[in-house]
Amino acid sequence: MEDLTLNLKGSAHLKGVKEEALGRIAREIRNVVPGILMMLAFGSVNHGDEPGDIDLAMVVPDGYNSIDTLRALAPVLARQSILNGLLTTCFPIGESELLHGKSQFSRNVRDTGRAI
Repeated sequence: MEDLTLNLKGSAHLKGVKEEALGRIAREIRNVVPGILMMLAFGSVNHGDEPGDIDLAMVVPDGYNSIDTLRALAPVLARQSILNGLLTTCFPIGESELLHGKSQFSRNVRDTGRAI
């Protein structure tokens, strides 16, 4: 397994979304999806006083079954969206894609992601 050390901003100190809410979301996701290597918050939740949503990325081993993962996540994300009053999304990203991917999504997670 490649080293997943990234130049992340450290732990999430998020404006407008309490850290305990992010911790609760991350714990619930980890309970439903085994094998997550890292959880990252990215996008508007990391800047500004009023995020428009909560975007999360879960780093998974390369070759992970994303379709089954997304099916398992749907009720968790719906519940968290209601609890927090913000649309909550979580996208799986393979470790190689996170480290070396050239897509806008990969760059966005890599550049703005904060470990939670």
